[in-house]
Amino acid sequence: MNQVSLSKKPFMVFSIISLIGLIYFFWTVASDWNFTVDDAYIVIHYSRNLAEYGYPAWNLAGQHTEGYTSFLGMILMALGIFLHIPVLIWDKSIGILSVLGIVSILAYLAYRETSIAAAIILAGLANFLLFNNNTAVHATAGLETAMYTLFLFVLGSIFYRICCEGEADKRRKYLTAFSLMALLTGLCRPEGNLFVVIFAVAIFFAVPKAQKWQFFNRMLLCYVLPGMVYFAWRYWYYGQLLPLPFYVKVNTAESFPGLHEVLSYIRDYALFYLAAALVYWAAVPKKKAFLAGISIALIIELILAIKTHPMMDYDHRYTYPLIILGLLSAFSVRTINIDRKKTVCIAVAILALVFGFHTYKMRHAVLQWNNTYNSSINSAHIRLGKALAACGDSSSIIALNDAGVIPYFSHWSSIDILGLNNKVIATSRFSDSERAQYVISQHPRVIVLMASSAVQANFYETWELKIYQAALQEGMVHVRTYPYPSGNYYLWVMVYPNDKTILNCLPA
Repeated sequence: MNQVSLSKKPFMVFSIISLIGLIYFFWTVASDWNFTVDDAYIVIHYSRNLAEYGYPAWNLAGQHTEGYTSFLGMILMALGIFLHIPVLIWDKSIGILSVLGIVSILAYLAYRETSIAAAIILAGLANFLLFNNNTAVHATAGLETAMYTLFLFVLGSIFYRICCEGEADKRRKYLTAFSLMALLTGLCRPEGNLFVVIFAVAIFFAVPKAQKWQFFNRMLLCYVLPGMVYFAWRYWYYGQLLPLPFYVKVNTAESFPGLHEVLSYIRDYALFYLAAALVYWAAVPKKKAFLAGISIALIIELILAIKTHPMMDYDHRYTYPLIILGLLSAFSVRTINIDRKKTVCIAVAILALVFGFHTYKMRHAVLQWNNTYNSSINSAHIRLGKALAACGDSSSIIALNDAGVIPYFSHWSSIDILGLNNKVIATSRFSDSERAQYVISQHPRVIVLMASSAVQANFYETWELKIYQAALQEGMVHVRTYPYPSGNYYLWVMVYPNDKTILNCLPA
């Protein structure tokens, strides 16, 4: 009789338990498939211009602006467009494969295990990821969040190997791998460079003296020099050191604009971090350089999140990737003493079950919000963008706040009145009146504002009221209102009353 070897049983246990999480993940992905955020079309917009015209720009004429925050994500989207792959299928596939990449690494760790208790701990950590409703959302929303999370996890995995496992010969390979992964992580999102620097400093103190110079050389050749070339190019091409969204998010009068978001994140992820802390606590010996690196990274990232405006921070978009700092505890499972392993196994399993049950209960509310948002984008933004495409081209100018879907589908040049894609607004500390004067001075044919009422001029931003008043003085009129199905959100469209071409093509 064929019997499953003892060494295969842990992996089978991991696979069976994780399969439950994978089924839930793919179910949520299927239900969230049509959810694509407005900001995703900003990146796709730049990618289309790169693929079709040869340069990553927002408007085909005028200043070059950098309104995207993921250079690597923009390049990958341009590749998909160049290869004529349907852009949203390509985009969402990258997100889904990124999540599966993390699960694959956890599965590899389970494959190496000889303890069933360890396999259950690893499966519990995997299911914290898969049962997390945020995971499916970020896999399908169209932005680089899932890919960035994968890159951080791979970077952290190599960081762990260097600090905790590496033999002399293997460590040299890990040092090269870390340097290359550092470059990819930094190109995926700017804040990835913060993780790179923190981990690199910890590695420098962790490796033997003879390998410090080797590590320095590899970082210089694989990370620093290519990074300097990239920054030199972007400063020459865009004329600024950082993407425009950074300037918009820090240009706020609030002292701690992201505090509520961070507290909400800590509340929602408390069970997960408790489970990870138990694994780290039980592991022996304690690797001070590794633990110091991930702890400092977590603290600094949360401080930065508190100090920046959390605009478009749906489903913890900016803090979600910090989940990798807990998932990295998976590498410590093998070092847990046998007398502690069963206790940790039971604790992690219970915490994962409670977390999974809670997220399942929340699933209906998440799905309802996503479906409402998606139907709103279709009925308002996409509808308006396609209508404008029939009565204008890149020589026509539209000024608007939600500057993702409408400029993409209309092919018009646009003034992003929030500043994410407008260098003047993003980098100038305009008063509300000055912002309005600047927008009107660009002579837009159409202005789209966000209001909380269909009939009263109640706008979400104070400067939108100033733009509305300045547009009225300029002779423009409010001609159309497109409501969101969720209510309390309306697109107000303003045009010149004698512009019959626009009036005739606007949907009723």
